[in-house]
Amino acid sequence: MKRKRLLATTLLLSALVGWLLIDMDRLFADTYYVRVPSMETAGRDGTDYVYTTIGYHEEKKKRSFTFTSESRLAEGDFLKLYVKDEGTVTTFEKIDERDVPPELKMEQARETGL
Repeated sequence: MKRKRLLATTLLLSALVGWLLIDMDRLFADTYYVRVPSMETAGRDGTDYVYTTIGYHEEKKKRSFTFTSESRLAEGDFLKLYVKDEGTVTTFEKIDERDVPPELKMEQARETGL
């Protein structure tokens, strides 16, 4: 009986710790790669910067996204967007150019003329 209680307690604590460590904004999200556009195309919404750009998925899908950032992003930086619910950007992270799949980088360069 004590073993079952110990096992149940261990499983419950493991589940709780796992739940706290999982980033829900990234869980089950699609990922798209974007290049930060020029500041002339970025807007302001109160204290946030608003960016609209084309994102490229590894399955060669592309679509337009609008997302906000609390700080100004450097023009030309690559970002990995985490997208849920038909286009809602839940979070993003800055990535190195070498982390962007090469075929996506080439397609994006053709589209944007960079």
